[in-house]
Amino acid sequence: MTIPERLISYLEVRDQARADAVAATLDHLSPRERGLVHDAAVMGYVQGMGATYPPPDSTIIACVVDACLSMPEHYPTITGPAPEHRVQWGIRLYIDGTAVDDQWRDCRAACEQAVRYHAARRAENPAWLGSATLIRRVITTGPTEGVIP
Repeated sequence: MTIPERLISYLEVRDQARADAVAATLDHLSPRERGLVHDAAVMGYVQGMGATYPPPDSTIIACVVDACLSMPEHYPTITGPAPEHRVQWGIRLYIDGTAVDDQWRDCRAACEQAVRYHAARRAENPAWLGSATLIRRVITTGPTEGVIP
């Protein structure tokens, strides 16, 4: 049985993606954190596997970090908590066609009401210089401290 070329190519791409994720995770750590991960990974591997001749430390570390990344809910010390995303709504205020201010709120309805207010004022009085548009942004929150103090 031969393995299809597409499957081989896919597996090579996934292997590289996992290797890149491991490298990015290790790059994010401080030198002290990398040292602790190194020591714990190697000790755990050697103790758990009972290997007479374990592979090089770099191979062990890559294997352990890859396993942590595959189950992030079990290893938040390495992977960090999952980022949270929320939408924040706002209005962009204009005076005579020039944007002068962005006002951010958490309530879309209040922003839409402010936009309608400016549109109504402009409809009533063509000399009204103010206008507003609805804007939004996605805020992503996640860990801000290192893994290990």
